[in-house]
Amino acid sequence: MRYVGPAGDAVLAAHPETLVHSGRPEKAGRVQAWVVGPGLGEGPGAGVAVSEVLGTDVPVLVDADGLRGLDAAAVRGAAPPPC
Repeated sequence: MRYVGPAGDAVLAAHPETLVHSGRPEKAGRVQAWVVGPGLGEGPGAGVAVSEVLGTDVPVLVDADGLRGLDAAAVRGAAPPPC
């Protein structure tokens, strides 16, 4: 599991096997899917994080705070990941 966000210490305390990255998603390394939103907040970085993960070629689940950062046109234009 890979976690990207500001709560890395708490994630590691609960799941020590997790790879933690506190920067932007695009710098986090290889992933097989993204979950974006829970705990993201409404700051300027939220929209950037949502846009970055939607720009990848892996499945994305957007929930909670991530829904506020969605650009409806970008979502409609997104292609599904290859099977």
